[in-house]
Amino acid sequence: MLAGVKSILVLAAPYERQDQDGFPARGRIARYARGRDYHDLLYKRIKKIAALLRERGQRSRCSVDSMPVMERAWARIAGVGFIGKNCCLIVPGLGSYVFLATVLTTAELCPDEPLGQSCGQCEICLKRCPTGALLAPYRIDARGCISYLTGVHRGPIPIALRRPIGDRLLGCDACQEGCPYNRSGTIAQEADNPLTADTHWSAFDAEAILGMDEESFCKNARATVMPKNRPRTHGSQRGDLFWVTADGLNTAGFCKR
Repeated sequence: MLAGVKSILVLAAPYERQDQDGFPARGRIARYARGRDYHDLLYKRIKKIAALLRERGQRSRCSVDSMPVMERAWARIAGVGFIGKNCCLIVPGLGSYVFLATVLTTAELCPDEPLGQSCGQCEICLKRCPTGALLAPYRIDARGCISYLTGVHRGPIPIALRRPIGDRLLGCDACQEGCPYNRSGTIAQEADNPLTADTHWSAFDAEAILGMDEESFCKNARATVMPKNRPRTHGSQRGDLFWVTADGLNTAGFCKR
């Protein structure tokens, strides 16, 4: 990964945590996927850090979900935040709606201390998981996680999990929405903030999104994370079932694609 690495810098960037007003009717998209593609955006930012290290004769390697690294574990050790019972990193003052980026370097830097905070007795997130994928505090079965099933999983979605997924097109925020740490403060919605949600999706309902061809979808998704996690493509390629009824997306009706 990087020979001679001595330090790891972990950075967190908050993204918008507003409710879904202005997004596809009868079809939910997780907050992380509503703005610009964070991979390229954060990579450009951390490359500036790499350039400063290079000027000082140090080598480095950057990552934004691009290498098999333990960002959350490193973020906990570095004092960026602590791991919640839903297995998300929680950053005090920002909550868990954050993207992580890392810079590995040969520079020997003074380490920060881990935080002493925790979830205490709170277990709201465990009770809010629609599929029961949160088996116990700090334990998750990814095979039942809606974020995994709608964004990464290839193949048919298990029948028992289709109804709990409901109208979610991509990702799931259920366990984060109930977290008290996500109720403290809000991230400003600024027109020039690249991580602010793009509300142009409000022009489409879920059935329209699922029915788009590749060219139309990519044109609308533009530089968002959506093309990499295309819900329609996953569904049509694996012959999966999606919920479409006369009044829009609904878990009561199934239609073979």
